[in-house]
Amino acid sequence: MKKENTTFKNKEEFFRALKFLLFSLSAGIIQLVSSTVLKLILDYCINPQITFYFINQQDLSTFVADTVGLALSVIWNFTFNRKFTFKAATNVPLAMFLAFLFYVPFYPFQIWYVQMVETSLAWGFWGYLIGLVTCMIINFVLEFLWQRFFIFRKSLNTKPLAKTVEMHLDPKPFEQIKSGEKTVEMRCNDEKRKSLKPLDHIVFTNTKTGEKLKATVDKIVNFENFDELIKKYDRQKLGISENAKNPAKTVEKYYSAQDLKNGVVAIELKDIKHTK
Repeated sequence: MKKENTTFKNKEEFFRALKFLLFSLSAGIIQLVSSTVLKLILDYCINPQITFYFINQQDLSTFVADTVGLALSVIWNFTFNRKFTFKAATNVPLAMFLAFLFYVPFYPFQIWYVQMVETSLAWGFWGYLIGLVTCMIINFVLEFLWQRFFIFRKSLNTKPLAKTVEMHLDPKPFEQIKSGEKTVEMRCNDEKRKSLKPLDHIVFTNTKTGEKLKATVDKIVNFENFDELIKKYDRQKLGISENAKNPAKTVEKYYSAQDLKNGVVAIELKDIKHTK
């Protein structure tokens, strides 16, 4: 069984790397086309005598075109790899920032490396081409490792598992969640709650107004009963007054003995926002 699991993981990683390669190739085409078109446009707008020094001397239109083309290719590559290669349900703005952060050192290295190879080989265009192709290989390997083991390490294969469930709340706890005061929801451990996993979404509906809030499940903790749960958490996070006496009984009134036979759960919430 262990050998079968290892074989499955190896195949999964192989196809993940293959998909990353294919999306990277498509991103390379995006970069080439966009850089070329923009370069042709800028050559009409910017005096070719205007140069810009970044690692080496180059004309300004080339630098701008190459930089914009690279940015477009990174956005393209990141978007498709997050969704289809790493299947990650994650903080997209943060992950995008980390993807661009990779190029802070790599872009200067790319400019230096390609020129160094071209100059060292002294083969003209062929030296440039060898430098560019080998740099793309280095880029592919390092960027794959950066995204696989840093950006998406904890959220790998979470996107297909993320689902949305509906729950109803009385006005008071609804407003407490809305204000950020209450960040833990208490429920019986029925079939709906058993199916929940971290990164799933819950849509809470106010039973009086119909207003809706969407929250992401951060963590789920199981307890035998509400007494144990309430002792574990800060009462404010549970939406319970510090002066409340026997709050477990207040929560239990919503459930039958049959409902509580499998225990209860504390659902820790994050990223709470309005939804329709």
